[in-house]
Amino acid sequence: MFTYKITKASDRTSVIIESDPRDILVWERSSKLNRTMSDLMSGGAMNDHYGIAYAALRRQGKADQYGKPAEFEAAYLVEVTDEEPEPDPTQ
Repeated sequence: MFTYKITKASDRTSVIIESDPRDILVWERSSKLNRTMSDLMSGGAMNDHYGIAYAALRRQGKADQYGKPAEFEAAYLVEVTDEEPEPDPTQ
């Protein structure tokens, strides 16, 4: 789906994560605005990508490291990237 580069604003350290269809599903269901994948592909807003990135972090068991969604939005920069994530050494 989407690959995100998440950078901590205070020290510029970053991590690359990948979203998958389950994260898009969480994002679609999290709004009363009836958002869809096609809305996102036709120029979705930045807050949409923050929501999907946070859903991916939660699914991967990493959200606790980033705080609640509002804290995540305040402390991290999220950008769509072509970079590949580092392989998980535990898998």
